[in-house]
Amino acid sequence: MKIEIDIYDDSATTILVSMLKEQYANLKHDLDARRDGHIKHGVFYSDIHQDIVEIDAHLDSIEVVLSYNMTDEDFKAWKDVENMKIKMEDK
Repeated sequence: MKIEIDIYDDSATTILVSMLKEQYANLKHDLDARRDGHIKHGVFYSDIHQDIVEIDAHLDSIEVVLSYNMTDEDFKAWKDVENMKIKMEDK
């Protein structure tokens, strides 16, 4: 079975950005759980320190891709929200 779908560039970008934001949130949750010791298994590596470094690198990569696919204003607004979440979680 083959399905072909035609979508506009703007729609494809919107889908990409949405999926990357979701991936970022999931990976951020995994990072927090790994740092707090709530999950013992590794996401990328069994060594906790190596795993945390790798998760951070992936989060940075997602941010770079998002910055290329979002307007500067939207990216800054998203980063502000993410930073606010981090500050609230630290309390």
